[in-house]
Amino acid sequence: MVAGSDWRQLVLRIRPSWYERRFTESLFIAGLLILIICFAQSLNPQMNRNARLQRPWTFRLDLNTATQSEFEMLPAVGPHLAAQMIEFKRRLPNRRFTHLEQLFQVKGLGPLTVEKIRNHITLTEVP
Repeated sequence: MVAGSDWRQLVLRIRPSWYERRFTESLFIAGLLILIICFAQSLNPQMNRNARLQRPWTFRLDLNTATQSEFEMLPAVGPHLAAQMIEFKRRLPNRRFTHLEQLFQVKGLGPLTVEKIRNHITLTEVP
């Protein structure tokens, strides 16, 4: 245990100088500003994942010629479901869809999703 005035000398040695206090205050204020900026940006509306799909379509996607990235442009179809559609198409005879009802057989593609994409897809005639 420290006796008498020894503890005062110990406290005076630990007490930061004006420069260290100013530096600490500056760091605190900078950190506070960063937090405020991050919070303000989080309040801004974020871009919706499917925002690109909200504009009107000017074309219909052909199921037999579409690539995975084109399938991903369809509403409610992400990368995994697009890959499932490509894989299902590879297992079909002649690797082509012949009618839209075959979409119900794609793993992970349910009736609601088929209804959402029905207006955006088409099939080419098999020669």
